[in-house]
Amino acid sequence: MNSINSRIKILFLIIFLGHQPFSKGQNNKIDSLKKILSAKKDTAFVNCLYLIAKEFGAVSQDSLMLYSNKIIQKSKDINYNKGYAKGLILQAGFYRRKGEVDTATVIYNRIIEISRQYNLPQELGEAEMFIGFILQNQGEYDQSLLHLISAEKEFEKVGNKLLLARNFWMMGNTYLKLKSYDESRKSFAKGKDYFGELNDSLGYFDCVLNISITHIEVKEFDKALELILQSESYYRKVKHTAALAASLVNKSEVLISMGNTLEAEPALKEALEIKKQLGAPIGIATCLLNLGGLYQKKKDYASSEKAYLEAMSFARKDNSLEIILKSYNGLYLLFKEKGDASQALDYHEKYLALNDSMYSSEKNEIIEEMKAKFETEKKDKELIKKDAEITVKRNQQYLLFGGLGLVIVFAGFMYNRFKVTNRQKEIIEKQKLLVEEKQKEILDSIHYAKRIQRSLLPNENFLNKSINRLKSESKKDV
Repeated sequence: MNSINSRIKILFLIIFLGHQPFSKGQNNKIDSLKKILSAKKDTAFVNCLYLIAKEFGAVSQDSLMLYSNKIIQKSKDINYNKGYAKGLILQAGFYRRKGEVDTATVIYNRIIEISRQYNLPQELGEAEMFIGFILQNQGEYDQSLLHLISAEKEFEKVGNKLLLARNFWMMGNTYLKLKSYDESRKSFAKGKDYFGELNDSLGYFDCVLNISITHIEVKEFDKALELILQSESYYRKVKHTAALAASLVNKSEVLISMGNTLEAEPALKEALEIKKQLGAPIGIATCLLNLGGLYQKKKDYASSEKAYLEAMSFARKDNSLEIILKSYNGLYLLFKEKGDASQALDYHEKYLALNDSMYSSEKNEIIEEMKAKFETEKKDKELIKKDAEITVKRNQQYLLFGGLGLVIVFAGFMYNRFKVTNRQKEIIEKQKLLVEEKQKEILDSIHYAKRIQRSLLPNENFLNKSINRLKSESKKDV
C-alpha cells in the first residue's frame, strides 16, 4: 500500500510540475523530485531517479549521465529489469546526441536483448526506434524501416500514442530520404494526428514542418513556405531553438529555390549558430550544405566549396551519407560551372557510386517486401480482430435468441397456466352455482314441509280452548 501511495504522489507531482515554465521551473522540478527521492525505496526510488534524469536531459547532459548510472546500479541491486532498461535508454540517448552513434547502437542492442528476455515491449520499441533513426542518418534506409516497423508493433501493444507519433515522424523521414513522398506525407500525417490528439503542439508542428519538406521535394514551394512559416512562428513563441533551427534551414531552402537568396542567407546563418551552440554535427552539416548551395547561386565559388567540404567533414562524424551525397553533387555542379572538368568528373563519379549503394534496386525491393509483409501482418491482425468481433457478436446473438426462447417458453407456460386457472375458475363458479341451487332447493323443501306441518297441526288458540274445555268438563263430573 505504501508503494502504491508513493507512486500516486509522484504522479501528482509530475502532473503539477509539468505545467511549470522551463529554465527556473526546470530547477524547481529537479529540486522537488530530489526531495521526494530521499523518501523513496526500491522501484519507486528508481522511477524517481528516472524522472530527475529526464529533467536534466534538457539542461545538463553530465547530470543526465550521472543519474542514469545511478538508475542502472540501483536497478541491478533490486533486480528491477524495467528500470535497468530505462537507464540504458538514457545512456544511449546521451551518446547518440553527442554523435557517438556506434556506442549508442551497442547500448540499444543490449536494451533489445533485455526487453525481449523480460517482455518489456515499450523499452524494446524505443530501442528499435532509435536504431532506426541512427540507420536513417547513415543512409541504411531499408534497415531503418525494418527497425521502425518493429517499433510500431511494440508501441501498438502498449497503446503508447506519444511513441507511435514519434515513430511515424521518423518513418516519414525515412520515406522522405527514399523519395517516397506520398508514403512520407502519410506517415507525417499519422504522427501529426497523434500529436494533435495528445495536445502536443511541439510534435504537431514538427510534423507540419516535415510535411513542408515533401512539398519542397516536388517543387510546391508556396505550400512548403506556408507550412514552414507556421512552424517557425510557433518555435519562436515557445523559444524552442533546436526546432527553430530546423525550420530556418527549410525556409532557406525554399527561399533559395525561389531565387530569394537575400532572405535565405540570414536564416541559414541563424540556424548554423544555433546548431553550433547545441553541438549537433548533422545539424551543422545540413546548414553548411545549404550555405554551399546559396554561395554557389551567388557565384561565390570559394565560399561555396569551403561550405560543402565542411559539411562533409561534420557529416562523416555521424556517418550521414545523405549529406555527403548531396555535398558531392553540389561540388560536381560547382566545378562544372567553374569549368573544372576534372574535379567535376571526380565528384560526379563519387556521387554516382554512393547514390548506387544507397538507392540500389535490391534495397528498394527489400523495402517493398518489408512494407508488403507489414501490411499483410496488419491485415491479418485486422481479420483476426474482425473474426473475434464476429464470434463475440454471434455468441451475443445466440444468448439473445436463447434468452428470447426462454422468455417465449415461459410466456407459453404462463399462458397455459392462465388458461387452466380460468378453466378451473369457471368449473368452481359452476359448482358454486350448483351448490347454491341445491341449497336453495333444500331450503325451499324445508320451508314447504314447515308449511305443510303448520297446516296439519292445530293452532295454539284451538289447543288452549280444547284444554280449557276438558278441564271444565272434568270439574263437572266431580
